[in-house]
Amino acid sequence: MSLLQIYFRALGYLAADKKRVALICGANVALAAIAILEPILLGRVIGAISEKGPVFSTLAVWAALGAFNVIAFVLVARGADRFAHARRSEVLCQSFERVITMPLAWHHQRGTSNSLHTLLRAVETLFSLWLEFMRVHLSTAIALVLLVPTALAMDIRMSVVLLGLGILYVGIGRIVMRRTKAGQTAVERHYHTVFAHVSDSVSNVAVLQSYNRIGHETATLKRYVKDLLDAQNPVLDWWAIANALNRLSSTISMMIVLSIGAYLVTRGQLRVGDVVAFTGFAGMLIARLDQMSAFTTQISEARAKLEDFYRLEDSAAETIEPDG
Repeated sequence: MSLLQIYFRALGYLAADKKRVALICGANVALAAIAILEPILLGRVIGAISEKGPVFSTLAVWAALGAFNVIAFVLVARGADRFAHARRSEVLCQSFERVITMPLAWHHQRGTSNSLHTLLRAVETLFSLWLEFMRVHLSTAIALVLLVPTALAMDIRMSVVLLGLGILYVGIGRIVMRRTKAGQTAVERHYHTVFAHVSDSVSNVAVLQSYNRIGHETATLKRYVKDLLDAQNPVLDWWAIANALNRLSSTISMMIVLSIGAYLVTRGQLRVGDVVAFTGFAGMLIARLDQMSAFTTQISEARAKLEDFYRLEDSAAETIEPDG
């Protein structure tokens, strides 16, 4: 499955309450649109101050907009949290019921600890994706769609720098995802091994104590954990490099934007307030690109966990319990 297929199937679990999801998403879209007005108002305030014009009316509107954003964000986050927690409990119960009603042959084939670990990790992964979608992902997508044409309308010369920055973020993310796909799958296999060992040891603790196998099982667990970390560290290294490159790109881009803005102001082609407003746009765009990078990391890590869970769900739906 592609990353988008994995993501959209995860979001499909939210369709159980479409009205509630639509309300939360609609509020998020409104917040993303309103947030774009903040740097514009800030630029007008700075422009009015530099030109010694009336400033208090614009400042009052800016302050009121900021207060509204804070209150609305708290309400949206609260609604998203409650809904995500409710759906996590419901999906856990539904999936658990399907798994335990499967034939014994199915359980012997997959392994009880493997099914349990797949279920628990997948539900937590789904929960984090739902929460981030309702809080961040949707608003980030809407903001990026609105920010690009607005920035182009303000000044196309400085917008080219931001366009290049966006291309860099996308390119870095794609390269790192390709480099870490196999590693993340291996990490998930090691997690299954660790969980299976712990589960089997705890369920057979009486036997282990009787045969004095505690030390041996502990040493085995340490070896499994070491293998897990050995597989995990290269993946973490790649994402650390990606974060460093993204930060470097954004810093250089901001310096270029300010340099171009300063040059245009000295030539009388832009006002100070316009540069401040565009700088605010640049900062907002960089923040949204960072969120997009975090989304890439999140969905890349979720792939290995959810693919196995989806296969489990599909096999449970297709398998028919024999009569008797």
